[in-house]
Amino acid sequence: MSRVKLTTKQADVLRYMAQHILKLGYQPTYREIGNHFGWSSPCAAQHHLQAMEKKGVVVITGESRAVLFKWRLWVRKRRTA
Repeated sequence: MSRVKLTTKQADVLRYMAQHILKLGYQPTYREIGNHFGWSSPCAAQHHLQAMEKKGVVVITGESRAVLFKWRLWVRKRRTA
């Protein structure tokens, strides 16, 4: 599988989500992501995640806290680091 080019902010969001999942066991909400980065609206987080979905990094299912990592190996590698 070829490597996907994420923007710096998208990589930061992905890293934050992975850390949140590893620490608490579930995905952060759009609001939690936005609060972490100081964004005034959860829509900013939603837009970043939608762009990441187009790149094939995550899957947005439409359910509460349901943003799934497409590459679970990425999360597992971070857990061992």
